[in-house]
Amino acid sequence: MGATGECAVIGLALIAQLAMVANGPDSATACGTAQFSVAARAPGRIAPRIAIRGGAWVTVHAAWTSHVDSGPEPVAVTEGVVTMTPVRHGHLAGPRFVASAGSLIDSASTPALDVRGGADAEPVIVVNARLDRPDHRDLLREPLFVGEQVDYVVDVRLNEEARNRLRRNPTFFPPEMPGVLAYDLAAPTSTSRERGSCFQTLSYRRALFALFPGRTTIAPATLTYALPLSASFFSREESFEVRTDSVTLDAKDPPAMGRPVSYAGAVGSLSATLRVDATRARMGDPLVATVTLSGTGNVKLWPRPVLALSWASISAGDERVAIDSSGPTLRGTKDVELLLTPHAAGAQRIPSLEYVYFDPVRREYATALTAPVSVQIAPAALASVDTASLPRLPLVREFGTAVRRPLLDRSLFWLVLAVVPIPAAARRFGRARPPRARLAIDELTRRVRDTTLAPAALRRLMLAALSDRTGALAFDGTADGLIRALRRRGVTADTSRDAGALFAQLDAAAFSGTVTLPGDVAERVLSLLARVDAEAVRPASTSPLRLPLLLATLALVPILAASSDDLSAARSLFDRGVTRYDAGDAAGAQRIFLQATRRAPHVVALWRNAGTSAWSRGDTATAVRAWQRGMRLAPLNADLREQLSMAPGGIGSPGYLPPVPLDALAILAACCWLAAWTVLALPAARRPAQQRRLVSVAMTGAVVFLLGA
Repeated sequence: MGATGECAVIGLALIAQLAMVANGPDSATACGTAQFSVAARAPGRIAPRIAIRGGAWVTVHAAWTSHVDSGPEPVAVTEGVVTMTPVRHGHLAGPRFVASAGSLIDSASTPALDVRGGADAEPVIVVNARLDRPDHRDLLREPLFVGEQVDYVVDVRLNEEARNRLRRNPTFFPPEMPGVLAYDLAAPTSTSRERGSCFQTLSYRRALFALFPGRTTIAPATLTYALPLSASFFSREESFEVRTDSVTLDAKDPPAMGRPVSYAGAVGSLSATLRVDATRARMGDPLVATVTLSGTGNVKLWPRPVLALSWASISAGDERVAIDSSGPTLRGTKDVELLLTPHAAGAQRIPSLEYVYFDPVRREYATALTAPVSVQIAPAALASVDTASLPRLPLVREFGTAVRRPLLDRSLFWLVLAVVPIPAAARRFGRARPPRARLAIDELTRRVRDTTLAPAALRRLMLAALSDRTGALAFDGTADGLIRALRRRGVTADTSRDAGALFAQLDAAAFSGTVTLPGDVAERVLSLLARVDAEAVRPASTSPLRLPLLLATLALVPILAASSDDLSAARSLFDRGVTRYDAGDAAGAQRIFLQATRRAPHVVALWRNAGTSAWSRGDTATAVRAWQRGMRLAPLNADLREQLSMAPGGIGSPGYLPPVPLDALAILAACCWLAAWTVLALPAARRPAQQRRLVSVAMTGAVVFLLGA
């Protein structure tokens, strides 16, 4: 077989097996850090996992990345940079790294290296951000569910030299965390030290609860600290800022398989109790029943329990939440009050209440049960029925069709708004920009050999050239003022001092009349300008269209694909809700109708029946909210407006909805937006005289109409 054939066989053999390589430094310092780079590749699309066998080394920080190289045969690659510290000095063997991918295993070690003593060790502070469950279960092997606690941990590791020089604790600034609910856990009271390591660890922890399924990226956290420049107590301090890597949180909804119908979204491990404020009452006198939910989890977001009684009407009361974040797991209690108004006398019974929740540790649904409570209701002297009960309204019997999705919910509408500014932007940025003004520099270059160039003229040209390069120079006309102005523009200290000295020489020659300039002063000015040109910060350019272009970019934000309505499932729930309402179970019908609105949010009949069911059971707040959602879909629906008028409120109330279709406001906003950008896209000769005012009015109108919609 030829050499080419042998190379091909060797290449295929390498691709078909797991391979890895590790590199490290030649020397290190005890109580210091050393960085090792590791890479492993394996056939297929599953990234290899790399384990660290430190031996005489302790891992301080490790950052890993994985990707798949596409080709005839896909290859998964895992790369990383590991920061480690030696536990002793001398001639030490390098750390060993073991990679595994399925049944394939390979290892690599770095060469031995010499570790010097730690007398000259520098202060080292390393930060690392990670996600960890309170019970330390593996996030990669067991998925994270929405509503389950995961800890955001920032480990701060510092060596002996850093601990001795720190005068105060570092300051931790957590990042913004969109899409999650965060709670600060108890602050660390002491540092922990790894066995055999010069580093101690201080950990900051926050409990996170994902609010939505999907992937969420948490930005890097920031840690600031200050170290003195010397051992003196009065020594100045130098501030430092270090940032962690970003971390990714991937959450999923609780499993649909085995989910009970009455599950409302509670996640955690909890128990429930029920108590009433009195065991004896009279018809028409309200009783307060309190359901206490206690356990671990996101207590604030546990939904209200649902209770249905045939002998009393029920309305919602207050809620009280108490959270305990002193332990590793967030826990607390939630007291939910239910106001019971009896309308039947005799010995009555509050049955055992079932509260369904999902336990993320056991990964299964469970039910918390309350003990039944017996109450004695005496007859009322003046009333035999609940006078506070609301009238029973009729339901809509026809499911109907989904209302056409409003323009504001369509991605095409927002896409058109985002495309409209393109012609104006193309005209603005398509014009050739004139070069940077260099008139003073060019004139100075032409006249550099002119022996008749007066010192005052040379001084003026020098200042004009500096202004052309760095922007308008504001200084007090002295050499020291010029030095400070150039330093603010980024010019080095040496160049600034040379410029100040040359300016003072020109200034003396221009105004005294007795100082004679050397013959090469013009060449010195040109050389100085070249140094300033190389060092100064470039002046920022401004664009008059910056704000409109920013508004055009923001128009792209709402372009999100809306989920399609599941009409078949919603129709089935609609029929079930009507049946439950006819059977007298308004609470059950309300729950079913609201569940159907999540499947088909653009069906007016679902919102109308959800509000009707809530109104019939005395939950006027939910009824008004449901009717308002229906009114937003059909602002001109007379039946909905008549039902909504039964609730207190009018034109001045916060819940008032004007009879104006949403599409009309959206079209008006689009017209104003189009008019503003049309004026900006016109050639300068054809623009109206009041173009600035017209564009401002049109832009303001577009924003006002969009906010109104």
